[in-house]
Formats: sequence, C-alpha cells, structure tokens
Amino acid sequence: MSAMFFTAPGQTRLTGILAEEEGFGLPSSVGGGGDRLLPNDTLTPGDNVLMYKDVSRLSLRSHVARTLSSIGGAPAPFEFVTVRDFHTAMDGEGLYKFAVARPLDGTTCVLAIREVTYVGLELAIGATGTTKILRNCVLGSARDALSPILSTTDVFNPFL
Repeated sequence: MSAMFFTAPGQTRLTGILAEEEGFGLPSSVGGGGDRLLPNDTLTPGDNVLMYKDVSRLSLRSHVARTLSSIGGAPAPFEFVTVRDFHTAMDGEGLYKFAVARPLDGTTCVLAIREVTYVGLELAIGATGTTKILRNCVLGSARDALSPILSTTDVFNPFL
C-alpha cells in the first residue's frame, strides 16, 4: 500500500496547520494534507506513514471503527485486524489505541490511532474531530514502532 491509501478528500485547513506545526509536507492537491512518510527498513510491503485525518465522531461505532472506515480499511499487514485487536494505552498526550503485527522475524508493525483536540480551527464539512494515524513497521520493538506517535512525556504502558 502506498501513502495514497490514507489520502482521501475532506481534509481541510486544520490538517494543513497541524502538518506544518509538526514538520509534515504541505497539504497535497489531492486533499491528503499532512501525510508524512517514514522510512521502512523492513521487508513488509507498504509505506510507513503518520498522518492526520478529519473524522466524524457522530456514530455509535467505536473511534477505531470510524477511523478505519474513513481511510478505506486497515493497511497491510493489518487487513484482518478487528477493533478488538486494538490495545488502549496512555502517554503525556492522553489515550491512544494500537494494534501490533509481527509479519516477519524481527519485524514489528503497529497501527495506532489517537484523537487529537485543537480548538478554534476549521474541520472538514461533516467532521467533528481530527485523528492522528500511524502505520509503522520497524526492525525492533512495539515501542520503537510507536515512537512517531508517542508524546515525549511518557506514562507507563504495560503493553510495550
């Protein structure tokens, strides 16, 4: 999968501002805005990417389910992951959810989702919040793979 997997129309000025603040590229003309490709030194197919996505929170489905639906499903190697496969953890920025896959010996992949709150910035029409999404495969631990989404202020996490 390429980063275009995560790129969908409907991201707006909010995504662009957040992306610029964190050193992401400028929003693309496709409406993707805020995707940042990360290195992938593994044999796992697909791009490692950290991105922002405006998502509607007006649903009875879980935040993870809404987010996965908004990006067209989970990327490789998470095609068969379910909402129940996600762990909840906390760091200095608050709660986030993540799933772990180990497709090859020594390779750890994570799919992490974090709701972010920024007051006073414009959201896409129909969106009620913004989500930070990470797909990252590394030769190392889950903590190594999660590092792009983790706060520098760490809180004990029993899953890492």
